[in-house]
Amino acid sequence: MAIPDEQRLIEEIGQRIDWYSTALMRVNSNVVNPLTDVFMGCGTFVRIDDRYGILTAHHVVKELIPPFRLGLILRLEQAQSFMIDSDHLTICELAVSDEEEVGHDLAFIEIYGPDVSTVKANKQFVNLSVERKTVLPSPLGLNQGAWFIWGAAAYRNTIEPPERGLKPIIGLHGLCGPGLAVKETQDSEHDYVDIQVNYGEGDETPRNFRGYSGGGLWQIRIEGIDTDSPTPTEWIYSGVIIHQSDVVDQKRVLTCHGRRSVYEYAYLRIQKRCAYRLTSV
Repeated sequence: MAIPDEQRLIEEIGQRIDWYSTALMRVNSNVVNPLTDVFMGCGTFVRIDDRYGILTAHHVVKELIPPFRLGLILRLEQAQSFMIDSDHLTICELAVSDEEEVGHDLAFIEIYGPDVSTVKANKQFVNLSVERKTVLPSPLGLNQGAWFIWGAAAYRNTIEPPERGLKPIIGLHGLCGPGLAVKETQDSEHDYVDIQVNYGEGDETPRNFRGYSGGGLWQIRIEGIDTDSPTPTEWIYSGVIIHQSDVVDQKRVLTCHGRRSVYEYAYLRIQKRCAYRLTSV
């Protein structure tokens, strides 16, 4: 059966966003229940000048206390085992807020040398140094293009049968889907975008978004949106998912750090060697 044009467009956009996205797992020798103890959240591969790493939410990385190994997802629908020892990465705490407050929630996991090469062989890095030159001066309006979120809902994680010598295998079921940008706000240093997702429109909408934290917010420019052949022409990395609201009237709101938080606040602090929590190699 042919895929409807709208579904085909969503799949095309999702596949492209997946190039830059990953789930994050903490792997150590004392894990009792991998579904609750290993999966931490998500992140986006980014580059700042000659530095490479993962931009995510601070509350995702705050439990990464050495020693541990950080597991990353690099390939779709394949069993894999790519882990980085904690002494081969550093964590930069970019923005930290009170646990009762929504906001100020960013971190950068810097990776090095051979690990960067391995990621490059399977994924791509958003070049913040290049993209900020166009994103900051002339950002698209909230109602221009389409908004997408990328993440992996924790409740959908599974334990899979052993494969290729890997045991156990944790099945992470990522999903990239559209949302409606309903509000944009800012404070003295950060901006935020609220993305609304609606229930009752299909089975693909996650019943909750725990696990999406740190995942990417993207704005997609689409040409010919009112024609029979809409075409995505620009993928703009636009933020980091940090919080989900309760469901009200079959709607849930995901609060995300926005473009200013990413391309100005985070960028400048990473560039200036922000306060690291772990010692780099």
